Amino acid sequence: MIEIPAGPVSSEAGRWKPKTAETVARRVVQTIVSGGLTAGDKLPREAEMVEHCGVGRETLREALRLLETQGLITLRRGPGGGPVVASADAVNLGRISTLYYQMTGATTSSWSRPGPWPRVCWPSAPHAIPTPRCVRG
Repeated sequence: MIEIPAGPVSSEAGRWKPKTAETVARRVVQTIVSGGLTAGDKLPREAEMVEHCGVGRETLREALRLLETQGLITLRRGPGGGPVVASADAVNLGRISTLYYQMTGATTSSWSRPGPWPRVCWPSAPHAIPTPRCVRG
């Protein structure tokens, strides 16, 4: 059986307090990574996840929708359905990143302009999942 880790997930440097659904989504990702799950592996049933995480069904469903929107899981409907690990695809990262670029007004020319900082700063670790750390206006 796959278990979702209990306990809080820290926010980056304590600068913001994530929504409960985001915290649950991070726990699910931790479970996928630490459990060595791959595309097609099923996650626990909703009732098990609700009980283990100590959250309501709506919060869990919001967390799963966040992960589905980012292409990290798929939600299969009907009997035998439920959350299933999806393959990590750079297309999904690009699709989500586009929203950040649109919000900051970034263009392809803004990436080539001279200056010490790009419009969006990315982590330097090659294994890190690229998530924006800072945005300059």
